[in-house]
Amino acid sequence: MVLVIVYFWSMDAVGQFFPNTGMGFLLTSIPFMLLLSLLYVHSLTRRVLLGIGLNSIIAPLAAWYVLGQLFAISLP
Repeated sequence: MVLVIVYFWSMDAVGQFFPNTGMGFLLTSIPFMLLLSLLYVHSLTRRVLLGIGLNSIIAPLAAWYVLGQLFAISLP
């Protein structure tokens, strides 16, 4: 629960440095997804860690690009 609160707070704080670019969403979603995935992983191996790392980078980048760039939806 603390991780979610910190995520929303930091998204707004980072978004203040880069207004109307969606960087608040992008730069805070990557570590949030990484930490949340590491929180729920059962057995941490090198392959699992690589998958988590790639997913935590690719998924927010794809969402940021599609929502913020293609559809021009304002992201924090």
